[in-house]
Order: sequence, then structure tokens, then C-alpha cells
Amino acid sequence: MTWVWIVIAVVVVLAVVGLLVMAANKKKQEQRRTQAEELRTDAHSHSASVLDADRQARDAEANAARARAEAERAEQQAAEAGRARDMERATHEDQIREADRIDPDVDHRSDEYVPDAEPQRFDTQTGEPLEPNAERGTTGREQTPGQHATTRDPLSDPLTDPAHDTRHGTQQPPEGTQTR
Repeated sequence: MTWVWIVIAVVVVLAVVGLLVMAANKKKQEQRRTQAEELRTDAHSHSASVLDADRQARDAEANAARARAEAERAEQQAAEAGRARDMERATHEDQIREADRIDPDVDHRSDEYVPDAEPQRFDTQTGEPLEPNAERGTTGREQTPGQHATTRDPLSDPLTDPAHDTRHGTQQPPEGTQTR
């Protein structure tokens, strides 16, 4: 009969240990539930800042898109203004060339002829007309009657560069090069 009592004691001890393990697991599960609920609460309270950051990002993207569109418009306006300026300069140069063609004191057929097509510039503070090429320095040549000062580089200017001489219908090779 002692064996029976030993078996009963072992069963009771195992039952008590099982109940203690179940109680510990239950307590651990409750702690995890509490921790999960706290994390969810923190996440929900943080969701407002996530929404705010999302709104700020959308606003920044919209501002960037507007800035890109404005920059594109400004580029287009600048290109259009540049084309208008080029047209005005061409018209101005045409008028100067026509005036030089009519003027008996100007030898417009000379090889050195270059129209003085720079528009008159004015001092922004005094409003007084500036001397030609005053902002850029002098041309290095004296201007004589019938000859206009220029800031063009004679070697790259098709009007004075011998390599671009089209008077005879052919283009001249640069000096020092052989021809066939």
C-alpha cells in the first residue's frame, strides 16, 4: 500500500506543478496582452504624426511641382525674350547697314567694314549715354571717318576671316594648310 501512497503523492505533486505552470503561462499571456495594448495605443497616438508627415511630404511635392512648372515658364519666357532680342538686334543691324550703304562717307564695301550695330548704352545711375564699348574696354583700333569700331574677333568673324572669304564663291583654307 505504500506504493499507492507514493503514486498518489507523485500525481498530486505533478498536478500542483502543472497548475503552477499554467498560472505562470496565464500571467505571462496577460502581460503580453497588456504590452501589446500599450504598443497599439502608442502606435495610434503616433499615427497623427505619421499623417502630418505624409501631408507635409505631399505639400513639399506639390511645391516642388509648382516650382518646376514656374521654372519651365521662366525658361520659356527667357528663350522668347532672347529670340525677340535677337530679332531686334538683327533689325537694328539692318538699319545701320542700310544707313551705311546710303551714307557717302562710309565705305561699306571695304574689307574692313563692320557695321557699328551695338545699340547705344546708357549709364543706369545718371542716364547719360555711354561711350561705345565703354563697359567692355576699347577695341584697340582708332576709328576713322567711314570706319566703325568693333569688338569682333577678326579671326573668327566671317566678315574679316580669310578662311570665310566668299567673294570669289569659294571658301579659302586657313593659312598653313595645303590644298589639293
